[in-house]
Amino acid sequence: MIEFIVPGQPKPKVTKKDRQGRIYTTPATKEYQCRVAVYATQAMSAGPWPIMERGVPVACEMVFFLHRPKNCPPDRIFPTVKPDDDNYGKACADGMSGVVYADDRQIVHRVVDKRYANEARGQHPRTVIRVWVAGNRGNDSERKRQAIGALDRGHIETPVHERERKQNGRYK
Repeated sequence: MIEFIVPGQPKPKVTKKDRQGRIYTTPATKEYQCRVAVYATQAMSAGPWPIMERGVPVACEMVFFLHRPKNCPPDRIFPTVKPDDDNYGKACADGMSGVVYADDRQIVHRVVDKRYANEARGQHPRTVIRVWVAGNRGNDSERKRQAIGALDRGHIETPVHERERKQNGRYK
């Protein structure tokens, strides 16, 4: 399983039409997809994971922690406003294409979670992504409950963070 964090405010997939009627992806979406690709590349190089070739079914889990607006009550956990969660998932899936897997058509199972970051507890806007070969994860529902609990407590360690701690001499 490949797991990594993309820091910063998540961006949804947004497309627009130009004057000639051609559809294009907005610059903000492209920048976010590049950021996802950079962190996915770091996670892939930190472990012995080859790119998942065409024909390999892929499952992924994406948790988007969004900045909480000032007018939002502090006890609200889940944002029920636009943009839709599937637009966030599309941007991430496109960013990982060619890095983690050959094409995002390989995704056969995708869990997308959209919630507010608890900035009062030191959580910042970010995206937590896990990708694995579909059918090779064991009890998916139990692992998801454990993972969401760890996310809420802020106890996520990725191979990138572990490597940075080793390089800085703070590895125990």
